[in-house]
Amino acid sequence: MIYMLLLCFLIFLIYISDRKNPTNRWGGISGFLFCLGAIKEYFYFDLVPLIPHGTVNGEPLEIYTHLYSVMTALLYCFAMPTAIIFAMYFAGYDPNSSTRSRNKMIWGGIFFIPLIILLFYKPHLFRSYQLGNSVFWYVLGTFNLLCGLVFSLLILRTVFQEPNPNLRRQKRLVATIILPPVIYWLVTIFIIHPLKLNALFKLWQGNIVIVILSIGFFLVMSFRDGIMGLKLRREKYRWNSDMSSVRRSVAFTIHMFKNETAKMEYCIDNLEQEFLSKNQESVPPTEFALMRRSIEKQQEILERARRHSDEIILLEQPCSITNLIEEAVSSISYLNPQITIRVDFKDDASLLCDKAHILETIINLLRNAAEAISLRGEIRISYDFVPKKGYGFIQIADNGSGIEKKDLDRIFDPYYTTENPEKNFGLGLAYCRNVIQKHGGYIKVQSTPNKGSIMTIALPSERFSLESFSTREEMAAIE
Repeated sequence: MIYMLLLCFLIFLIYISDRKNPTNRWGGISGFLFCLGAIKEYFYFDLVPLIPHGTVNGEPLEIYTHLYSVMTALLYCFAMPTAIIFAMYFAGYDPNSSTRSRNKMIWGGIFFIPLIILLFYKPHLFRSYQLGNSVFWYVLGTFNLLCGLVFSLLILRTVFQEPNPNLRRQKRLVATIILPPVIYWLVTIFIIHPLKLNALFKLWQGNIVIVILSIGFFLVMSFRDGIMGLKLRREKYRWNSDMSSVRRSVAFTIHMFKNETAKMEYCIDNLEQEFLSKNQESVPPTEFALMRRSIEKQQEILERARRHSDEIILLEQPCSITNLIEEAVSSISYLNPQITIRVDFKDDASLLCDKAHILETIINLLRNAAEAISLRGEIRISYDFVPKKGYGFIQIADNGSGIEKKDLDRIFDPYYTTENPEKNFGLGLAYCRNVIQKHGGYIKVQSTPNKGSIMTIALPSERFSLESFSTREEMAAIE
């Protein structure tokens, strides 16, 4: 009973973490089928004997045996196929995105064998097959162990080949939770039973220890970093939803500020006109111009905050990477003439992107690099494509002040800034991250205090036209 409740609780946690995510949905479906293993045992051996007239001579009535058999059939025939579908979504492969004919082949291939098995072994008779049919165990054992192998390989391959460090960590956590109980179940059911190791038939119940550890691990990770879309700190685990509240607060601030600056400009105009009417031959004091410049500067800062907090809608077009980099470099070269900007140009490539947003992102990163250099210094910007990783990389490196370790995990948070808050809203890097995520990529930062930083933009390889793009297998700086 305890095992059943704990298992159902773990599956429930996985499902509610993100119900709209097909990975979570199929994880919930597969998990429910695995729960049937505990439910049917509790129902048949613990609950039925308590039902009035539920047994005859100590044996459950036939209807209860049939119900137990059907639950066993669902577990043995469909738990692992649905787990494979979960693993496919987990690996980033959506079966529904294929062509219609290929779609039918995928779904048909996954469920074809279970349906064939059920033609030979009637679902309502599974209890009798379990007790006296060795071939039944060989067939079901082979089927489930092969499914388990495919499932495990999909999960492990996804974990080891994921290039995004944040996603790789998340997927490693998920694999740690789901692989041990599934493998334990496969071994204790489909190896022990076909081999007729009678003394170990109930060894599957030891899975309760693994489930308890998995639940504990899930909850700890939910509170610490978030897992499978849920962060237990009175908030949904953040993918890019944090910017919605930022947009609301910035819009409110700009609205209020416009009202107040309109009053200030009205008063300045009146004061200036009054001064000129009394002193017709005099030049207005510089304070009037100073106040106007101050208002314009604040309006400029708020406008930049608005641009960085607006919802990002991509208007994609092919763009030359070389032109993007040249335009970004020219736009920040005035900041500090003592900074040397070196560009590692390779053969040009076409990038399918929203030019305005990508250009603004590169400019923001270059501006941050320039501001991190106090006097003389160097900024290096380069790009490369790594086929093995499936990404194209734009890298911006500087030898400036670097970023403290305590700040690294927060630099992409909205409103967080290590600069002067009067000049910087702390929205620039949050904007950059969201732009790159909208393009299906990620930003990685490496930094050493007093030595400099490296910001790496990674964009999916399918966005590049690679005919003339360098294809070195590795880029040492990213490693």
